[in-house]
Order: sequence, then structure tokens, then C-alpha cells
Amino acid sequence: MDSNIEAREVRDALSSENGIRQLADAIGSHPFVRIAESALNSNPLHQVVPIDWAEVVRALRTLWLDQVNRPENAAAKLMDFSLRAWQSTFGIWNDAALRCLGLEPPPPRQAAAEDKRFAAPEWQHNPGYQTLKELYLLASEWLLGLAAEAEPMTPAERQWLTFHVRQFVDAASPALGFASNPVALRRALETGGASVTDGWRNLMGDLQQGKLTMVDATAFQPGRNLAVSAGKVVYRNKLIELIQ
Repeated sequence: MDSNIEAREVRDALSSENGIRQLADAIGSHPFVRIAESALNSNPLHQVVPIDWAEVVRALRTLWLDQVNRPENAAAKLMDFSLRAWQSTFGIWNDAALRCLGLEPPPPRQAAAEDKRFAAPEWQHNPGYQTLKELYLLASEWLLGLAAEAEPMTPAERQWLTFHVRQFVDAASPALGFASNPVALRRALETGGASVTDGWRNLMGDLQQGKLTMVDATAFQPGRNLAVSAGKVVYRNKLIELIQ
């Protein structure tokens, strides 16, 4: 399908009464989206990871079509991202070279907010991991910025787009990958691979249960290592029970 025709379809869909739902349906019928959705849903992790990949694919394609409709803005945004990525990479490896020569590099810029995903020292001092982290953060900021500026959109449509783009950004974090996570690699070396075996066993258990577990549900038994007190349920909804 021609990109100009697709861009017109985006404008027509977003200006219609049904707005984002009409656009989502139109994009969902595209062969590329169906192929991507089928590939993602065939992954066994799809059963336990609470991400709607079909909606993520639709959101990313909506974002792309918005940029196709505004080529000047897209080119400017891409050039800005490329420049910042090059400057960040050059600065990281320049500092690493200065340290190797026994020189003191300039103090690093202060991050706006500490990201707990990258708290390990390797993310701060290893130039390879530091480059990976900075490029990921820059790409995340770039994508979320495109979602925030996409037009024309109502507040509800923009919330839909931003939500699913953020899901994609969070799922793409290098901290979630074994090969790209220094903490996981260090732990595997320290335990002689036992941590990898334990993780694989936990993953197989989650797949069998069809849900992602964060704790061992069999670790506590009422009356033995879990206290039991008399009480009654005074409030209940779909999320919690409040016991007095």
C-alpha cells in the first residue's frame, strides 16, 4: 500500500467519530501487522507476559504513519536523535580512553532521575554497557516524544498510543535480557550456572501455570510459618479483600 494513501487513511480515521478504534481495525487488517502479531503470539512467553502485542504493533505502525504524513518533522526528529546518539557514544568512549591513559575525564552529567533498572556499577563504568544503556534511553525518549506529538489525536487516542508505545519501550529494555544484563551474567558466573538453571525451572513452571509468578507460592503454610488470626472480610472487590 502506498505510504501517502496510508497517511490519508490515518487522517480520515482519526477525524472520524470512532477515531482510534477505526484506525486500529484498519491497521490490524494489514498483512504486516497480521504477520507480526502471529510471530509474537507464537512465542511461549506470550502466555505469561501481560503485554498485548497486537495493540503494540498497531501503535507503532500508527506512529510510523504519522511520521510519513509529516516528513519534515520526521527528518528533523531523526537527525536530532542520531546526533545525540553519536555525541553520547563518542563521549562515553572518549572518557574510557582518557581513563586508560591515566587521565581524569570530565565529571559525568547528572541524570534527571535514577533508573533502578541500571543501578549495577557496570551500567555506569563499563563503556560497552554504558553505551547500550544510553542508546536505549535516547531511543525510548525519542519514541515517546513522537507519540506525545502525534497529530491529530484526542486525549483518549493519545493515551492509547502512549500507553502501548511505553509498553514496547519497557519490554525492549536491555536490563531484561540475559546476555545484556551484567547482573545476570555476574550471578551466573558466581553460581557456576546454577542461577540460569533455577531461572529456567521457574520459567517452565510459569508456562505450565499460564501466569507470571514473583514469589514461591508453596513457601508458606498456615499455622506453621504463616500466622492465622480470626477475622472477617469487611470489603471485597476484583483486586483485594480487606480483612478485619
